[in-house]
Order: sequence, then C-alpha cells, then structure tokens
Amino acid sequence: MSSSIVSRRNWAWLAGGALFSAQRPRLPFKLQSGRLSGVRITLRAGSTKPKSGHDEIAVAGDGRVTLRAVPFATAAPKELAGKVVPGTVERLLELLMHEGIEGWDEDYKAQSSHYATVALTVEDNGVRLKQTVMSRPAFPEFAHAVGAIKLLAAQACPEAFHGGFFERL
Repeated sequence: MSSSIVSRRNWAWLAGGALFSAQRPRLPFKLQSGRLSGVRITLRAGSTKPKSGHDEIAVAGDGRVTLRAVPFATAAPKELAGKVVPGTVERLLELLMHEGIEGWDEDYKAQSSHYATVALTVEDNGVRLKQTVMSRPAFPEFAHAVGAIKLLAAQACPEAFHGGFFERL
C-alpha cells in the first residue's frame, strides 16, 4: 500500500471525528496518553541566508499554541497565542506516529548553498526526542505532518492564517 493512500486514510480518520474518541491513541517515543504536560512540538521555517528571520509554531501538550513570526534576525518577534483541546494534541502525535516520525532521518540536506529549511522538533520536559530538518522538497509524510501542525495552529489562532502574519509557513 502506498504511503499516500495510508496518509489519506489517516487524514480522513483524523478529520472524521476521531479527534475526541475514547480510544487511547498510540503515541510515538513511548509518550503516554494523558501525560503530555511536558511535551512540546515545534515547527520552524527559515533560511540559511544571513540575517534571515523565521516563522514558528509551538504546540504544548496541554493545548497551548504559540505562533511567532520574525521578519529578519534582529527584529522583534510578532506573537499570537491560543489554545486547543489537549486531546487534539494527542491526535496530532498519533498522526505523527502513523506517518512514521520515529524512522525519519534527522537531516535532509539541500543541493544548493542557500535554501529554506523546515525543522520539526518533538521534546518532552526539555529533552529532544526527535528533530528532523528538511532542506529540500519534503517527502509526503513530512508534508502531511507540517499540514497537520498548521491546521491545529489555525484552530487556536485563525487570524494568523488569513494572510500577512507568516512569510514562510
């Protein structure tokens, strides 16, 4: 079965009301359902060009979502904050598990000297469990994870996705 078929099924399952099901999700990195207060999922997009800024979405295990946009390195960040139901974060982690995050490499290097990067990091109580840095066109599972994080962030802070807040995400 191709990964795109599996991924479409996962997306349909996620969107189809399973967000709040009573079934315990299978989570990556031996994380435990209901014990995610120290978890932090971060998606950060930037460039290797000097003085470039970055965009960042940080999702905490308790449902807090923080969005940061830094137009250039020395600029003050613009920030938005919101919250989603903690069960939604569990479902995001479950989706990451189904997309194979535990088996992803840590670095997908670019073919040129200047490039955009997207880094996806999962931490628990300040300990990095996984970081994958994508510096070339993403494979489908990574792209699905990025889309899911953006969708979750839009639930917490819809105004950020109406244009004008993020330059890179």
